[in-house]
Formats: sequence, C-alpha cells, structure tokens
Amino acid sequence: MLFDTFCGCVERHLPEYRAVMDEAKLFLFDGAPHDFLKQRKGFHEDFAQDLFAMPFRTVAVEDAGSLVILKDVDDNTVGLHRKRMFIDIMGLDLDDDDFEFHQDLGDEARKVQSELISKFPKGLVVHIGYITSTMINDDMTNLVSVFEAKRGLLVDKKEGIIFDDSESIQLKQRMLPAAQNARVALEELAVLTRKTDFVFETSPAKQPKIKKDSIPRSGQRPLYTILQPHQARKVMQIENPVAGTGKKAVHERRRHLRYYTAGPGKPWKKNMVRIIDAVWIGSSDVTIKKKRYRVRLDL
Repeated sequence: MLFDTFCGCVERHLPEYRAVMDEAKLFLFDGAPHDFLKQRKGFHEDFAQDLFAMPFRTVAVEDAGSLVILKDVDDNTVGLHRKRMFIDIMGLDLDDDDFEFHQDLGDEARKVQSELISKFPKGLVVHIGYITSTMINDDMTNLVSVFEAKRGLLVDKKEGIIFDDSESIQLKQRMLPAAQNARVALEELAVLTRKTDFVFETSPAKQPKIKKDSIPRSGQRPLYTILQPHQARKVMQIENPVAGTGKKAVHERRRHLRYYTAGPGKPWKKNMVRIIDAVWIGSSDVTIKKKRYRVRLDL
C-alpha cells in the first residue's frame, strides 16, 4: 500500500510532512478512479460546486492509480474553488492501465525508468503543489483545475532522497500527471455532494499498539470509503429495510448544507444556510469480530 510505504519515507527522510500524515484520514477506493466515477454517472448534473467540502481537513485518497493527499489551506473551507495543498505519490513501477489518461514515455524514458526500478524497487515519485482553483467544466462532465508546482521528489525508504527539484523550469510540466491525479481525487470526494452517498468507516475494534514516533499505518487507523446505504449494510451484515410508501415515507440522506434564496415576501432567506441532519434507518454502527463498521452520520 502506497500510504504505508510513504509513511516510512516520511519518518526517515521527510519529517516536514509528518504532521500532514498524522492528520490525514485515509480513503480507499477499489480499482481505478475512473471506474468508480462511472458507477456514479450523472452526479455532475446536480453538482453544487459552491457547497463542496472535504469530509476532513486533510484527506488521503488511495486507489489503483496513486495516493493523493489533499489538505485545506484554510479552516472550514467550503467551495470547490478554494485553495488546497496536494501531495501526489506514485510508485516507480506504476501501471498505466490504472489511469484513464496517460502519455507514452517513449523508449528512452522507459529505459531510464526501468533502470531506476531495478535500483529502487520501492521508490516513490512524489510531487507537492497547490490546487488554486477548481470548477466543473462547461459540459458538466468532469472537473478542471489550476495548480502551482512546488516540489518534485524521488525517494526510497532505504536509500533516502534520490532526486529533489523545487526550482527547475520543467517542474510544472513534469507535474501535470500529478495535478491530474489530485483533480481526480477531488472528483472522487465530490461524490459526497450527493445525498445518497455516505462516508463509511472501518476501524480496529480495539486500539492497536503504535510504536513511539511511528506514524500509524493503514492497519492501525480508521479507513474510509464512500458507500450507498445498501452497500454499507452488506458490509455490516444487516438486512436492507423495507421501503416505505407515501409522502411521509422516510428517505435516507447524508448530512449536508442547504442554501436558501430570497423569494417574494421572504427577503430574510437571502444567503441563508442550514445544516440538514442525516437520516438513517436502523443501526449505523456495528462490531463484527475485530472490526468496527460505522456510517458516519456526522459528516
């Protein structure tokens, strides 16, 4: 898992990112990100970009393509367009098939990559920057972003920092795939603007022992994903409730923000914002053997 490998690199060679890794909440997505997003087809059509907020201030998103750590620059950041720091981590031996868009490196570049992999089989390509603005594109199909490039690294847990660039004029060009990964990670989290998708938490039933000065690894901290109610109940081994009928039938929904607009005779509603509480039927928190499963109704 890239997250665990990067934790080791940070402990040994990149202490300046220690606080970010300690704070990060790890979201896992099976398979390639574009496959996950295709399962949520059409969510962009009702996407309210001004209401987007990350579920936590610092989020690590790992899927088959890469690991992306996103961090809000300011407190209580609401809105897709707000500035966010990103750290993109990819293995040297990454598989292009896990990316929807990729460029052919060419024979010479692939030869260099092969040599590096042979020397540093656990090596990580790390890029740090800022997404300064993000918005949905004109045809309402995906997000587009503007970014700043800050630093590019090749690091190995055993060998240390092999390459470090924060000044070259080629840095931003080399960081284009990393910025794309960061944008896609934001898009995966943007699914949470739909009221039918919930943050699902899996954690050890008992607090694991963590070595002194060690960053908790994936097996020692809560793990998160995004599930719909029937998917969450399948994991929790709970039967789906019988659907109600009529106008008063309970409909499950995730906690979310609602903006109001002033109407005739109701000027007081201008710029009014309310938090709409989550609605869930039955148990949202169960422990099975050594795992605790929770639907996070507070997010």
